[in-house]
Amino acid sequence: MRRRGFKRRPAVVWLPNPGTRVLHEAVSPGNVNENPSDFEFFVPVSSAGEPQTISIPLVLDNPKEVAQSGAPIATIQQTGLAFNTDWGYRLRRIVGDYVLSCAPTNDQAVNPGAVSCELGIIVRRVDPETGNAASTAFEQDVNTLENNRDPWVWRRSIVIGLGTPSANATSVIAEAMTKFPASNIDYGNAKYMHLDQKTARRIGPEERLFMTATFWQIPYDATLSGSTIEIDNGYGVYFKMSYRVLASRVSPMMGNRRNASR
Repeated sequence: MRRRGFKRRPAVVWLPNPGTRVLHEAVSPGNVNENPSDFEFFVPVSSAGEPQTISIPLVLDNPKEVAQSGAPIATIQQTGLAFNTDWGYRLRRIVGDYVLSCAPTNDQAVNPGAVSCELGIIVRRVDPETGNAASTAFEQDVNTLENNRDPWVWRRSIVIGLGTPSANATSVIAEAMTKFPASNIDYGNAKYMHLDQKTARRIGPEERLFMTATFWQIPYDATLSGSTIEIDNGYGVYFKMSYRVLASRVSPMMGNRRNASR
């Protein structure tokens, strides 16, 4: 007899991370236990170029078309029903820590500005052939007016720069741009280094969970720096994130999903 008012909690599990392959003599790339579970990347940001957007899948929730691609028929025939069924999951929680830091890519002779780092976690439709996001880089940009109302699971905006006053600054605003720390760690607040987001987002077939990062060099309007931001002024930004994703599995997504009109 079921007790009145008793609500059973869903069974949850920590989902597997894709991880990062380490190219180092002391580490064996073929041994998964010797590779880290977090991810990293380095991206150049220039005042002359477009904002840079990077999207990283957070868990191994590839469409099965990707997992089967290139596998011999004998391997496919030995897979179980669970592998060949379109399962989905309900995202419950994301916890992690992240580090952002930057350094100038040249001597920064005149008014180098700073970098606005826009971070967001979101569920996106993917190309079933590749497992990559089906949207373009512009459609993934975290900081545009068009994408501002997208259903982000988590958002954060951090500004980093040279971290020291500049003797070459030619305006008050240009000098203000040099006051930002060179890393999010220097803000001294866990809000800018740690994430702990609870949700109940449902993720189905042909969908994946992504961390998206967009980097804009600021000020956006060059005239705020006295119109003296040189074309070759820029930064190199390093980003690393260590995280875990908690979820509960939901029933198979049955139905005529590929041929249905949407």
